[in-house]
Amino acid sequence: MTPGLVIKEGPRIRIRQLREEDVPRMAAGAFGGEEGAKRWYAEELEKGDGASKDFRQFAVETKSGEWIGWTGFYGDPGGDAGGYFTIAEPFRGQGYGTELVRCALEVMFLDCEAARCTIDYHDWNEAAARTYAKFGFEETQRIRIPEDKLTDEDRAMAPDRPVDAVVITLTREKFLGAGGE
Repeated sequence: MTPGLVIKEGPRIRIRQLREEDVPRMAAGAFGGEEGAKRWYAEELEKGDGASKDFRQFAVETKSGEWIGWTGFYGDPGGDAGGYFTIAEPFRGQGYGTELVRCALEVMFLDCEAARCTIDYHDWNEAAARTYAKFGFEETQRIRIPEDKLTDEDRAMAPDRPVDAVVITLTREKFLGAGGE
């Protein structure tokens, strides 16, 4: 792939291939700092995510080129799709997450022709729940996250209570029927 190759555009954003200069930006929100992010990036270049041979990581930026987050997803023709969607803190609450999810679902369902998408979010993340509900995702199960697997963000957002991963699913038919195309 050509560095920075754009794979999908929405009205205000584009999803493009990760570049090495994206790593420090990602490290600010995850991966245990820049060194952890660099190790993760190097491993991803070598092997991918493991969930699917076609799982890919991408940067998310505005059409003017301002970096606003990152994502990773896959879609197997006639099979499963999945991924994650991250908008950096200063850009949250502006509709970028909804646009990112729509663009990724279009790639999964229209370009890759996946049959269903299964993802999860942590139960304290009400913004994620609202975003996924807009597309018709339905809850299929909840999984308690063990204490030793909680992140600093989990502890800050849900102090003094257990945190569940909420597993949700959306079918291609439901997405297309809801105007996803």
